Amino acid sequence: LFGELLVALASEEDLPAVFHCAGGKDRTGLLAGMLLTTLGCDTETILGDYELTNSCVTGARRREIIELFVASGMSAEAAAAFIAAPRWVMAETLATLDREYGSVEDYLREEAGIGRETVEALRAQLLD
Repeated sequence: LFGELLVALASEEDLPAVFHCAGGKDRTGLLAGMLLTTLGCDTETILGDYELTNSCVTGARRREIIELFVASGMSAEAAAAFIAAPRWVMAETLATLDREYGSVEDYLREEAGIGRETVEALRAQLLD
């Protein structure tokens, strides 16, 4: 999935593009984190971007999501924690990719199946 999305973002004919989900913190947050890392953003910028998710969900939307989770059997406390995007989660995720694969780019090459040419195309398409 991540490889397919990054290949699409590297393609001029698929740009501009938007990727999102209901919460913006799990797969979407990880995709954004890996993309920003690949583009050369520093970790603090990436963590700050991820953490912005918390301020983008309105109180009404947060309550709506929590109610959906509670209706499916989850406690309100667990639901609230589930939709949060704490900075340490992305920090640990990126650190795990570095520890287990050597770097985010190595993870993308080994697990997501993208080649050097895709990384170069991403940089060419998305950086000034």
